Amino acid sequence: MLGCLWSPRTGDFGDLPVGPAQRSLSEASALLLLKARLGWALKAMSTLILDRISVIKRRTKRFALTAPLKVSGKDVQSCAFNLTSTASNLNRYGATLNLSRDLSVDSVVVLENNRHTRASARVVAQTSAVGGVYRYGVEFLEPDNVENFWGITFPSRSLN
Repeated sequence: MLGCLWSPRTGDFGDLPVGPAQRSLSEASALLLLKARLGWALKAMSTLILDRISVIKRRTKRFALTAPLKVSGKDVQSCAFNLTSTASNLNRYGATLNLSRDLSVDSVVVLENNRHTRASARVVAQTSAVGGVYRYGVEFLEPDNVENFWGITFPSRSLN
């Protein structure tokens, strides 16, 4: 009997001679592998689409600068934190934060720069989580009140 199975020898699906017991086990393995591959592909595609949408929706250019700051708020387990961190990809309306805490999208954090200016910011997205370091896109809740938060004079308010 022939069955369409995942072959560890060739690394792909093919027709291999199998019995009924082997076929059901191999089909289950193949299905799990296919689900894993599809899951990875869908995640990669959704990340790419979100990145493209973010660029289209961006109100001002990002600057590849980093700034030290203090970040306080509550993590996903509702535990309060107060950390020293860095912000990167700065723009007039927000930045990317690197934190050792897992935060919820739409949660609010308080940022404090090295001049002790404070600003509330909303977590817009988690962009990565590798080795216990989480990266978040944040936007200021009141951008007009913190126009000089980064100590940078930004170009005009539009990208054009």
